Amino acid sequence: MLADIGDLVDDGASLLSATHGLCAGLMQGFGFPEPLQVTSAGELRRDYWSRYSVGDPDEFAVRNRLTFEP
Repeated sequence: MLADIGDLVDDGASLLSATHGLCAGLMQGFGFPEPLQVTSAGELRRDYWSRYSVGDPDEFAVRNRLTFEP
């Protein structure tokens, strides 16, 4: 598993995309599908976030400069 160091430095979509790539390989090694909460493009998947985990998902996205998958 490799990630560009530049993608890991800044918050936002590039960090989320790199995290998805790193986690996907690890999860698939244990027989799980790709991470459901995020996309490989660095977007959040609204259906997999709850107020319990992050508070208001919309505020979380704005605070972290992220967008939701259309």
